[in-house]
Amino acid sequence: MELTIPYARLPVADFDELQTRLYTAAQEALGLAYAPYSNFLVACAIGFEGGHVVTGNNQENAAYPSGLCAERVALFKGKSESRAAIDTLLVMAQNDQGVLCETFPCGACRQVMLEYAGQQATPIKILMQADSNSFLVVDDVRHLLPFSFTKDSL
Repeated sequence: MELTIPYARLPVADFDELQTRLYTAAQEALGLAYAPYSNFLVACAIGFEGGHVVTGNNQENAAYPSGLCAERVALFKGKSESRAAIDTLLVMAQNDQGVLCETFPCGACRQVMLEYAGQQATPIKILMQADSNSFLVVDDVRHLLPFSFTKDSL
């Protein structure tokens, strides 16, 4: 048996209006990340139905693992403010040399995304930085964690 994840590579130059808004918002949030230990800055921008955009960034803490990833910061912030469905997430990162680089959500963030995806009728699209000029696009975050834990598992 084989497990595959459907994805496409999308150059930033080919972004649609929403993707461009998310990219710009994430770039701004990247500058506010607090990552003095890893020097790996991560930002997430979320587009909700109706056009509302929320951002988050990684927040590290000396009392590891008290920090939080950018994706969960944005997801918890956004869902605490609105019950609107999530349309798209965009995740970007900058390494310690200041270069935009490849980044993918950790398992905990994927689990949180799946929880929210299960609460809405439409899939959540995710764009993940592949390099400085392109992103990998997955049309449904559920593809990122195929053997996930759900409330039905309880």
